[in-house]
Amino acid sequence: MRVGFALYTVGLVRSRHAAGTVARSLLDLCFSVLAFALVGTAFASSSSGNAFFAFNAHELLGIGGIANGAELVALVLAGSILSGALAERCGFWASMLAAVALGAVVLPLPLYWTMFSSGLFAKWGAGGLGVVYPVAGAVFAWVGIRMIGPRANKYHRDGSTGLIPGHNLPLAVVGAMVAVVGLIALNLGALARPDQAIITIAAGGVAAAIVTQVKFGKPDIGLILTGVLGAAVASTAAGQMPSWAPTLVGAGAGLLVPHFAFELDTRFKTDDPIGGVSIFGVGGAWGLIMTGLLHSGTLADRALLTGKLLLAYTVIALWTAGIGFLVFTLIKRVARLRAKEADEFDGLDLAEHDVSAYPDFQQNTIRSFHMREA
Repeated sequence: MRVGFALYTVGLVRSRHAAGTVARSLLDLCFSVLAFALVGTAFASSSSGNAFFAFNAHELLGIGGIANGAELVALVLAGSILSGALAERCGFWASMLAAVALGAVVLPLPLYWTMFSSGLFAKWGAGGLGVVYPVAGAVFAWVGIRMIGPRANKYHRDGSTGLIPGHNLPLAVVGAMVAVVGLIALNLGALARPDQAIITIAAGGVAAAIVTQVKFGKPDIGLILTGVLGAAVASTAAGQMPSWAPTLVGAGAGLLVPHFAFELDTRFKTDDPIGGVSIFGVGGAWGLIMTGLLHSGTLADRALLTGKLLLAYTVIALWTAGIGFLVFTLIKRVARLRAKEADEFDGLDLAEHDVSAYPDFQQNTIRSFHMREA
């Protein structure tokens, strides 16, 4: 799934940022996982009976290992959109510090609340992987986007929005397909019903194609990809469904996720190059709503579960937004959160890494310093 999102992300950025962006997809994973293993796992611990807070000093510095492997899966999933959401204008070390914060302080407590039997939402029956990773990933990325600001020339003085197309849309499509395979495999491991995930994703793609045709007069490939990926996320959040439900869940995601991706970009001026906030935030919320509505039992039981799931979603969103704001405020003080305007124009590949993603095809206005002859 992470490989798929890396390919999807690099396809949707401009060529002069491609190498650094795909490298960050890997390094985000490295930094966040190590931070979780050394620090975060001490807060995501089952040793405490407190429903709100857990801490076990014996698990600091990786001494006790990771108590629950599913926590690591949630971290890997939640961080998969970070490099894409902040692409083309976030400084390298600032993005690495954000990944460290995600693994060390942002995600551990929500993991405890939802994935341990002593956690608050798990006690309510509103826990699980699909409850925590979409909202935490989406909100943390959204805070970063708002703190860093949009790419240059994205939004104009007259209020209009500029289109900044990615350099390799076929690569983005292939990446989305790979990410979808990963999410289907996640369903297989957790629920043993990959057929439902496949149907959900298929319905999401069909619905997104239809809605973009109606809205724009042509099927928009970029928005269709958000619908497909949003449906995949919704399938992991919804879990096992009645046999008739996957088409409904997928179609709903295919309608909602592209719509909100477009609205966030144009109306709310949220410059998210990959639509990750909508894919995770809206897709995950839709999946949780359908979990409650499709639950077996009386109408009151379904309403109660839906309320619990939405409350868990809201609390995790508020926690992530608050701690995320503090994290990016601190990062801004110790590292360059926003790349220099000149570096953004020249491309972060050359400015920060002294390389070019496509040296045989690009004409660069600056030269490589560490590779040139003395």
